[in-house]
Order: sequence, then C-alpha cells, then structure tokens
Amino acid sequence: MLVSGGMGRSCGSVLAGTPIAVDFWSVRQCPPSVHLFFLTHMHADHIEGLTPSWNRPIYCTPITKKLLLHKFQVVKLHIFGIADIRIVWLAIVLITAVLF
Repeated sequence: MLVSGGMGRSCGSVLAGTPIAVDFWSVRQCPPSVHLFFLTHMHADHIEGLTPSWNRPIYCTPITKKLLLHKFQVVKLHIFGIADIRIVWLAIVLITAVLF
C-alpha cells in the first residue's frame, strides 16, 4: 500500500519485484527494470525530484496530466493520461498480490 508521507516528505516508492515506480523520480536509485512511472497527483511531496527534463513516460489521471503540462511545459509525448484510473490500480493490486 502507498500512503502519502505529507509534511514535505517525499512519498515515492518502487514496488519491489515489479517494473513500477509511483511518485518516485530518482532514476539513479531505480532498478534498471523499472520503466512504468506513475504520478498520483500534483502535491509537492509527490513531484519531488521531477523536473522539466524528465524524459521517461509518466502515467497519471487526465487532470494531473493537465496540471503537470502547465507546471513544467514538458513534452506531451511522455505524459499519458489514464481515463479510468481504477483499471490501473486494479493492475497494481493484482501484481502486488501475486508477489506475496
């Protein structure tokens, strides 16, 4: 389970044994197998380390995509709005359940 750290603490996480990172923007600390980067929302503690030079795909809700594009003016090709976030969370839960 991922929980917001709040109070200015970074709350990013890499889901062990998966290619998934959530609110985690330090590529140097990511295992090389991580290639799915999810942004839950635009609070400061969730975008800590994310910069306009980010060049990997980011998956997020459509509203988060709009806010991210407005804030960073990043290349649209790297940001994918997910129309139905429930499908994504279901996939993450299923992956996590298989690992335990």
